[in-house]
Amino acid sequence: MTQAIESNHIELERLTNDKDIQHEDLLSVAVERQYLKAQLSQFTAPDVEAKYELCGEDVWYEVGLGCSALLEELPGRPRVVWSVEGGRSGSLRRAWQRSRSVAYAGGQVSEEMDVSLLKYERSLGKRGFGEGEFQHVIGIAVDEEHVYVTDDVKHCVSVFDRRTGAHVRSWGSKGGGEMEFDDPSGVTLDQTHVYVADYSNDRVQVFTKAGAYVRSIDSSNLDRPFGVSVDGEHLAVACFNGNFISMFEKGSGRFVRRFGSEGNEEGKFAAPSGVALDGEHVYVAEQNNERVQVLTKEGAFVRMIGDGEGSGPGQMQTPWGVAVDENHVFVCDDDRIQIFAKEDGRLVRELRQGAEGHVKAVDPNFIALHGERVYVTDDNNGRVAVFRS
Repeated sequence: MTQAIESNHIELERLTNDKDIQHEDLLSVAVERQYLKAQLSQFTAPDVEAKYELCGEDVWYEVGLGCSALLEELPGRPRVVWSVEGGRSGSLRRAWQRSRSVAYAGGQVSEEMDVSLLKYERSLGKRGFGEGEFQHVIGIAVDEEHVYVTDDVKHCVSVFDRRTGAHVRSWGSKGGGEMEFDDPSGVTLDQTHVYVADYSNDRVQVFTKAGAYVRSIDSSNLDRPFGVSVDGEHLAVACFNGNFISMFEKGSGRFVRRFGSEGNEEGKFAAPSGVALDGEHVYVAEQNNERVQVLTKEGAFVRMIGDGEGSGPGQMQTPWGVAVDENHVFVCDDDRIQIFAKEDGRLVRELRQGAEGHVKAVDPNFIALHGERVYVTDDNNGRVAVFRS
């Protein structure tokens, strides 16, 4: 992945809500042109001029110094890309959605990067001490029916109906016994069980999905467990203080292996928080190394994801949660969610805070995926935020 050499980055809310630019819609084009020109002036020389020209089925955008790019309407494609080359190094990315954004990323970035907004759908819970309310949301897991959320101030797990958002049940209180927690953090699911990282009790507790206690998993191979993830065979636990990953058999809870130690070299960790399994690899988000490592389930290093510490595209600032789907790696990073390609770690999309109706999670902790929906624990707003791609 090409490293960003400048960190300037903005997202500009479009002034129009039309689905597509029509050729006769000259007013909105003119308004947008002036708005974009004013914003670009922050990053370009004073003599650079931006303008639109409507050319048949295509829209041309020009930005001084001989730079130009063709914006092409492609049937069935929700997004197209403005790519500006020459002159000042950089790229423009266009998201063609009902409410669209324009972004300029200073410096050199991946040509395939797409800066976009994810549509906000609804929230689950709110800040408070009542049933279904939160004090400090941390972990999240989702299945077909329910959303499971941990709160490390109320020391409990809360369950919500995935479709309606209604609170269904909660269990747990502060303590060290069965059904008790001391700073519960990550949570994950298989077909029948809920696994909760019980941080300050140095254990992982296992429950039925109805909240009945099943067992606790070996604390002798844990040191402040934070993130947890399961696949068909294993449970992986990210140990925040110990700087290692512990692997257990999913069914029996038997310890299998652990790998990693403190450091910033390949295969070493500094404050590992989020962990995700995809059946073949282990993905680990490290808060103090500002990166995600990809390893085999035996602990062999595969690749790094991230371009170092910072707020630029592909860079990270204290990443927390990580989740994976078939092709992508999702990382909760400061005030945004970054999405990388699984195959090579290339940044493909960046989801930031937006205007009303868009991404509003300004402090994402952990993340879970279900179909087209992304579920994020948003500590700043005391809720779970649900978005739809």
